[in-house]
Amino acid sequence: MGWKPFKSYQEQQFVDAVSKPSLPMFRCEDSIIYSIITVNDNVPIGFISLKGIDWDSAKAELAIAICDNQYRSGGYGTEALTLGIDHAFNSLKLFSIYLSVFPSNTRAIRVYEKIGFKLVKRLEKSWTMPDGEKVDMLIMSIKKKAND
Repeated sequence: MGWKPFKSYQEQQFVDAVSKPSLPMFRCEDSIIYSIITVNDNVPIGFISLKGIDWDSAKAELAIAICDNQYRSGGYGTEALTLGIDHAFNSLKLFSIYLSVFPSNTRAIRVYEKIGFKLVKRLEKSWTMPDGEKVDMLIMSIKKKAND
C-alpha cells in the first residue's frame, strides 16, 4: 500500500489540513471528515472533508484526496466526490460547495467540471509552496440544483 501511516508529529498537521478552512470566505470551524475506503477489500485510500461549514449560509469548503497512488485513476475520487456532494446537498442541506485546486492539476479539474463545478476565480500567487514559491489557485464551486 502506498499510503503510509503518519508519524506522531504529523497527525495533528493532517487533521488541521483537512479540517480547517483554507479559503478566506470560510471562517466557521465546523468540519466533517470522511474516509474513502474500497468496497471490495476495505482498504482506506483517502479522504473527503467538508470544512468551514457555514450552516446559516448553507455553504462549505470541500477537500478530497486519493492518498494511495495505486488507487488513482480508478474512479474512486469521482465516486467519493459525487457521493460527498449528494450527502452535503441532500442530508446536510447545504446549498453551495467550494474547493481550491492548483491550475496544473488538470486531471482533478476535469473531474470537478464533469461533476458540475464551475470556475469562480483565480487567486494569483495566493499559495506558498514548501520551497517558498508563490503559485496561483483556482476557486471552483457547485450549487445545488433547484430540482434536487
